[in-house]
Amino acid sequence: MDTNTEVALKAQLDGLGEKITSLINEMNKASAAEKAALEAKIKTIETAQAALSEQLQKAERLHLPGVEVTKTGEKNKFSYTRLAQIMGGVRKESDPEVGYEIEVCNQMQKRFDGLPVEMKTAINAASGAGGAFLIPTEVYNDIIPELEANSILAQLGLRTYSGLTGNVAWNRDLGGITASYLDSEAEETGSESTSTFGRMELKPHVYAAFVPLTFGMLNQPAMAIEPWVRSRMAYKIGLLKDLNGFNGTGANSKPIGLLNAGTQTLSWSGVNTAAELIPKIAACVAKLPEANAMLPGAKLGWAMGSFAVSYLSGSFDTTGRSLLWNVNQTTLANLNVRLSQLANYMLKETTQLNAGASATNSETFYYGDWNQGAEFNWGTLAFASSDSTETNFRKLRVTVRAVGAHDFGWFQPTAFVRNTTLDVTTAWATS
Repeated sequence: MDTNTEVALKAQLDGLGEKITSLINEMNKASAAEKAALEAKIKTIETAQAALSEQLQKAERLHLPGVEVTKTGEKNKFSYTRLAQIMGGVRKESDPEVGYEIEVCNQMQKRFDGLPVEMKTAINAASGAGGAFLIPTEVYNDIIPELEANSILAQLGLRTYSGLTGNVAWNRDLGGITASYLDSEAEETGSESTSTFGRMELKPHVYAAFVPLTFGMLNQPAMAIEPWVRSRMAYKIGLLKDLNGFNGTGANSKPIGLLNAGTQTLSWSGVNTAAELIPKIAACVAKLPEANAMLPGAKLGWAMGSFAVSYLSGSFDTTGRSLLWNVNQTTLANLNVRLSQLANYMLKETTQLNAGASATNSETFYYGDWNQGAEFNWGTLAFASSDSTETNFRKLRVTVRAVGAHDFGWFQPTAFVRNTTLDVTTAWATS
């Protein structure tokens, strides 16, 4: 129900309440014979009032985009477990225990038409008899922190824009703005700077995470399906987003990652000693201010593969000090320690930047201002379920997938440095 309907219902309830108050006042002054008739009128109005209250409660509870208000006495609000059981055929839509989930899904399916066509196609492609349902806000809000915990880009401070519809064009400054002193006494006051701008074309790229649910899982109400499924979805989606945030080509339905965004580059070929390492780190950090890419509010940090992190944190000189000791200003007592900072800037580790420990001169990692990048999201996540594959059918299994649509945008690519050809296959020489 829309806002106007809710306002009208509240007005009717107020009117009935005033009428009951008026009848009670009349009844206090009425004779015994008149009181019986007035009591009957009051009961009729109270019945109508109760019906309106229930109607209003539904209107408030099912307003979109979220479902924040529960039924009277309901403890757990929307239950993904019950929804999964509906989608898996274990529960029927007519079961009284799942009435709330059915109401929510019926309301949220109405939003389906507003989703990007790519996302609608992706949802329909895997929808079985269970249909496809958008995730209510209260469930999605539980998934978001897990997504962020599994995404290195989110942890580094990449901005997020949500609720987009259609394709989006974003203007960005490509340079050319200058400042200068003017001679106010001269006839000519100098030439104006010529600014250059570019347009970032953003469009929804659809992603999906697949999670199989067995018949046994769906039939065990005590099983913690909800946190398990959410964590698996968040883990897989987080890895996928990181992979394409770094390496996306813009082709084959993938967004454009930093690899193809026009970043600055720095080769680490031939860096084999502490004497070579520290100047190279300093040269990388200096690239941003040298390119005038250091803006207020910068969120500086490193994104590095686990091979590179292990290699850097496990390299020591003859005295037992880390080769990074002079950079980090601390001694690393534990040989297995994972770096949390490099050159006093945050460092985050991800397997999605691993090129492979057996490939010489292969590792690529990034340093930059992560405030100069953003993830753009269309719509919300949606569930789709299917038991149509032969494997699922034979094993009484249902595959549930979460479908979403997003894109990455890089406002100032020169605010990032792509560091290449770090050789992690040969032990560094001691200093």
